[in-house]
Amino acid sequence: MKKKQGNSNDSHQGVSDERIEQYMGSRYGQHADTRRLYEEAIRACSDIEYLPKTITEIARLFGHEPERFRMMMKRHYMDVLDERERLRVSLGLNKLPPRGVSQATKAKYEPALQLLRTTDMTVRQAAEATGVSMASLQQHIIFHHKDLAQQRLMRRTQALAKPRKQGEMTANGSAAGPRGTAAEYYRQAVALLTANPAMTYREAALRTGLATGNLSSYIRRWHRDLMTERERWRHQQTKQRQQAAARLSAKEQAASRYAAVLPMLEQGATYQEAAFRLGVPAERLRVWVRRNRPDIHAMKKLSEWVTLPNGYRVKRTSWQRYEAPIKAYCDTDEPLAQIADRYRLSLSAFRRFLNSGYPEAVARRQEKARQRKSGQKQ
Repeated sequence: MKKKQGNSNDSHQGVSDERIEQYMGSRYGQHADTRRLYEEAIRACSDIEYLPKTITEIARLFGHEPERFRMMMKRHYMDVLDERERLRVSLGLNKLPPRGVSQATKAKYEPALQLLRTTDMTVRQAAEATGVSMASLQQHIIFHHKDLAQQRLMRRTQALAKPRKQGEMTANGSAAGPRGTAAEYYRQAVALLTANPAMTYREAALRTGLATGNLSSYIRRWHRDLMTERERWRHQQTKQRQQAAARLSAKEQAASRYAAVLPMLEQGATYQEAAFRLGVPAERLRVWVRRNRPDIHAMKKLSEWVTLPNGYRVKRTSWQRYEAPIKAYCDTDEPLAQIADRYRLSLSAFRRFLNSGYPEAVARRQEKARQRKSGQKQ
């Protein structure tokens, strides 16, 4: 505290130039006219000569309304009031109850403060949700929760640098969103566009009786997530069409490449022979013919199999391998093991082939063997 000087034209005592610049330049600072109006009373609050007087007495002494002066001091010069009260208590001059917030007041405004800290509600919305006075809540925040006021101010300032998003806080402290009945007015069109990504804005507007430009502007401003999702869907469709076109081109190239060996297959050549001429695996050629020329594939499938007299079907390659050994087995009495060894066949595989395809020949051989054994015994 400084001693009051006799010259009233001296620089502001008790209120430094930095303090004046701070309040004059801040968003919630004191207006210049207001500061000039209360200038002498503010200096008196910082003067030790006025220490015995209360804030109400000082306000009346300088012709101000006590309640307004007290509110102004609490809002802009709380540090002056804290220092003044500390000195009055130390000198035994303070006979009033301690300043501060009562427990009842804290409990009254705590639900609203919790909403303001955790959501983007405005002060009015939080007050209505908790059943308290909006003006009282606002004053309570300004006086006793300056950190919350500063935090909300920072969020509002940051909102200036980014596009509005529905539900988030804007620069004026309210939640961004369509005004009035706009949300209900466009609800049906938004539902159509959400359910049908292929539908254009024009089609949705015609179905709902809206103007195309108004609908597209509304979606762009308040449903950017829907607009982004529709753009992603269109990009995916374009990519799929490009891939389909690329696959069609590859299919056409394969058709022109394999067309050179189709006459060979029709004339009886095997897949192995045709694939060797093309320089591709035989299985790849077989798969392509099966998918694109089922008529040739069916013909080749029939030609690759041989039907034996008893109806048993075997592959032609197997038949070509076993034809001569089977003829020797049926026309001669040469032992089975000797025939298999002469034609370099697996004895068990040759026996299975005979049992499946030529059971009669096997039965005749067995009958001859029994007759020989019975004749030898006699």
